[in-house]
Amino acid sequence: MKGRRRFLKYAGAAVAAGATVGGYYLANRSAVFDRAPIADFEYTIAPSKAQASFDYRTSERTLRYIDPTCEDEISFLNTSTSDTGPLTYSWHVDDAIVAETKDYSAKLPAGRHAVGLEAIVGDGLLELHDTSTDPDSNLPAWLKQLFGASSDLTHGWLVDGREIGSNKDYLLTLPAGEHNVQLSVSDGIRETEVQKNISIPGPLQDSFNADITVDPATPSGYTEKKLRIPIKGICMNVGCSWDVNSWSYNPVFPTVSDDEIAESLDVIRKELGCNAVRLFGNDSERMIRAIEIAKSHNFETVMVSPRYISADVNRTIELITPLAEQIDTIRDASIILNIGNELFLDAYGILPGQTYDDRSAYMAEHGDEMNKGVYQDKLNSTLKSILESVRSKFGGKTTYSKHVAESVKWNELGLDLISVNEYYGTFWDTPETYLGRIEKYTQLGKPTFVSEFGYYTFDECLKYGGAGYWYVAQGWWGGNKKQPKYSQEAQAQALGVNMELFDQTKLGGIFLWALIEKRSNDIETDGIIKFTDKAPWSRKLGFNMYKSYVAG
Repeated sequence: MKGRRRFLKYAGAAVAAGATVGGYYLANRSAVFDRAPIADFEYTIAPSKAQASFDYRTSERTLRYIDPTCEDEISFLNTSTSDTGPLTYSWHVDDAIVAETKDYSAKLPAGRHAVGLEAIVGDGLLELHDTSTDPDSNLPAWLKQLFGASSDLTHGWLVDGREIGSNKDYLLTLPAGEHNVQLSVSDGIRETEVQKNISIPGPLQDSFNADITVDPATPSGYTEKKLRIPIKGICMNVGCSWDVNSWSYNPVFPTVSDDEIAESLDVIRKELGCNAVRLFGNDSERMIRAIEIAKSHNFETVMVSPRYISADVNRTIELITPLAEQIDTIRDASIILNIGNELFLDAYGILPGQTYDDRSAYMAEHGDEMNKGVYQDKLNSTLKSILESVRSKFGGKTTYSKHVAESVKWNELGLDLISVNEYYGTFWDTPETYLGRIEKYTQLGKPTFVSEFGYYTFDECLKYGGAGYWYVAQGWWGGNKKQPKYSQEAQAQALGVNMELFDQTKLGGIFLWALIEKRSNDIETDGIIKFTDKAPWSRKLGFNMYKSYVAG
């Protein structure tokens, strides 16, 4: 009984105490549950960021390698970015505002133009963090529930009077200027609010500029002329080493990318008006790729001319035979395989000399010996061996590009076409001797091409023809001869003279040497595109002269 009385005594005390506490909270509800939450928030403003950039191209090519002309519609493609909000744009050409659109397109007059894009971001990135507190946060949850209080605070955000939501924190973009941000918090019984005025910094911008050279479409004086010769072509490098045995790098004819091949062929076919191209190099992979790209441009003739400089006959066969087999798998009627080029100079073992330059020097010093049977016999024996190996893998047409000092037994060898490298120079030839030499080839009963002709870019280029490089680069002008002067006009005029001579022949085709030679001193090149260390490159006057002759 004593234990039972003790239990009732303490139990009653507990009930009484609970009643007292509950009564206290009930009696003091206004003091406990009417304590309002304290509304507050923090914010950060991320700086606006914009990065302006653009690319430009025509509808057909990238303009990375050859300049546009004033007839090209140039599309300026906006690639600007921002991580804080939408962008607005402003385009400038030569300091004049020309558009406020995302992209821009126009034909620009010939000359150099400064094209600029401003990308403007007007929004700032605002980050809102609710830091409100509840004085009653330590009360028991059951007690809050009893009196209708929330276990957690609820939130309501307004920005410039516009409700944005009820999350605790927010990340949003706002335009530049003053903004009112209001936060309301409630504990379920009472609600409080806080307002802050926030200034978003003014619009920020980034600029991107590019200098663009636009070539004339057809300068005055280059009127269109009908070319009687059906095939009009040009030589184009795809990568050629100085010495195939060591694969030594050739800075004048480096390996060319797919993009450059495609853009160059597009200009050759559609603008220069060539229906043929001669591809030369010693990189088989590049050769095959160039053929594939050329076929997509519908050339009537694609002459494939591997050049294995300083290879002997066995090494040449080792290299050209598998290439011939590859070409045969993609061959169509347009493909001609050229089995060699001026092997007196290119090949090791016909003329004395370890290197190309050694053999060139020997030929210059012993020109009167070139007709000796021993050299000509070695040449034709070499051609016969190469051709026999190629024929086992390639079923299409074949040719060979001969040097003027070489005598090729065309009919005995069974080559399908005659190709001769014939550079006209008034120091060496009269029009009659030049035309007479070509006539001898055209009378052999096979289609005949001049697979190389052209002029370097100096005042007396017509005089020295194919020897122009040695004149300007190797000091032939020393002594009593006058120093050569750079002249695109002379190059263009010489090309015109040569074209008029060609129109008096029965040639089946001609191939100008060359589209481009990558020497920084342009006087030492016979390319009709002017090379500089930074692409894109510009057309020379010779380009317009060659363009003016329309095949057919």
